[in-house]
Amino acid sequence: MPLCWSPLLSFWCQNWDAVVSSRAVCVSIDLNAVTRSLDLACKILSPAMAGLIMTYASLLVSAIVIAAWNVFSLVAEYSILSHVYRLVPALAFKQTPATGQYL
Repeated sequence: MPLCWSPLLSFWCQNWDAVVSSRAVCVSIDLNAVTRSLDLACKILSPAMAGLIMTYASLLVSAIVIAAWNVFSLVAEYSILSHVYRLVPALAFKQTPATGQYL
């Protein structure tokens, strides 16, 4: 599940990487590459792991493990996003479409 897929957190993820890496282009390129690599790895590994769990455990155990993992991921994702939001004060401001400046 990509970081910005969650409907609860999607409002926050619109241009966060541009704001966080606004000081250096090379940071933006590296951040984009790492984010894309993590996203692709999760898209490949998560169905495989779910399939392995369902194959070697009962369906009840599989459902419990996947539900627990989703709850853990939600808590971790929210805490990391709130930490980044506190570290980068520019994220609190909206960017105007016409000028590109932050209000």
